[in-house]
Amino acid sequence: MKFQFPTIHVEQSKSAFAEGNTRWTNHDLDPIPPHLRKWGVLSFVAYWISDGFVVATWQFASGVIAVGLSWRESLIISAVGYFIISIVIALNGATGVLYHSPFPVIARASWGFWGSYIAIVSRLILALFWFSINNMNGANAVRIMIGSIWPSFLTLRNTIPEEQGITTNGMISYLLFFILQFPFLCIHPNKLRWLFMAKSTIVPVSWIAMLVWAFRTTDAGKLFQGNASLRGSEYSWTFLASLTSAIGSYATLSVNQADFSRYSRVSVMWQLIYVPLLPAVFTFVSFIGIVVSSAGQARYGGEIPWDPNTLISLWDNRTCQFFAGFSLALAAVGANISANSLSAANDLMALAPQYINIRRGQLLCGLLSWFLMPWKILKSAQVFLNFMSA
Repeated sequence: MKFQFPTIHVEQSKSAFAEGNTRWTNHDLDPIPPHLRKWGVLSFVAYWISDGFVVATWQFASGVIAVGLSWRESLIISAVGYFIISIVIALNGATGVLYHSPFPVIARASWGFWGSYIAIVSRLILALFWFSINNMNGANAVRIMIGSIWPSFLTLRNTIPEEQGITTNGMISYLLFFILQFPFLCIHPNKLRWLFMAKSTIVPVSWIAMLVWAFRTTDAGKLFQGNASLRGSEYSWTFLASLTSAIGSYATLSVNQADFSRYSRVSVMWQLIYVPLLPAVFTFVSFIGIVVSSAGQARYGGEIPWDPNTLISLWDNRTCQFFAGFSLALAAVGANISANSLSAANDLMALAPQYINIRRGQLLCGLLSWFLMPWKILKSAQVFLNFMSA
């Protein structure tokens, strides 16, 4: 038996469209064969419901109120912004259904082989940043879950400088969330449908329960009495900047839909379902964020708790804290897989297809996210909106 050294090269398909040229393709970049196309209509609906119920959508809507606009403008911005982006998502999803190839390969048709690297690297950077931000949201949820079981964890002595924007227990929670999320980075997209099914059931139920709490804990009429505090040109520019943020928040998804639609086994016409589905789901989540955040301010005073983790930490019922925190952590995991890690993995794979496949790309995305320090981005509502606009 001859000893062979392990290789770092990934599997190459014999039917590669690039004739086995490892510079441009590998097994995961090749078009999906018919027998591996597993995604149906229900899978895509669950995927988008799952992706709509994320902390970023909640934070955006209530963050708009925090910078001086009213709940009316916040809902209008959400509906218009997500309607615009849903059209782009449907069109890009159609290309994935037709050609069963990921975004990096499709980008070569318009950008060329070398020019496509501009689009690939741009999307990679955005996906990495969003992955790190969702890690922080998940870490905050884990911190609440641990604190609901062991309250002393919340008062753990901090040894990290205040200007860093994170505490010792926050960093521990970040590490724990990363470890819990790690196994999901190793699962192939074709086998992730069950994750989106679970999230699209558990998270909406939990968040609707929080909406019911908001109406029961506060006079519903008071939640909708606020008006915009901005006037004139400042109002107009803030409105437009917030609309840009709504569109920009899903800029990655507007181009990476092909990364999932390539696994479709149904007609391309089903991609049109996104146009009514996305604005409805995302605006509803924005509505939940507005109502629950406003109720939190009315009940506990102070500034609007635009981060749901902040609001949950104010609750007295530790059991409710734990399960609400669990729903937020699950939301972060689902969003990271569906919107960020897989798109980053496809981009990394296109940059070095001879060495990186889907699994290695996701793991590399997870490691790189540590260097982006998302806790600094999430320090305030204005910083968060500025990031989304950029």
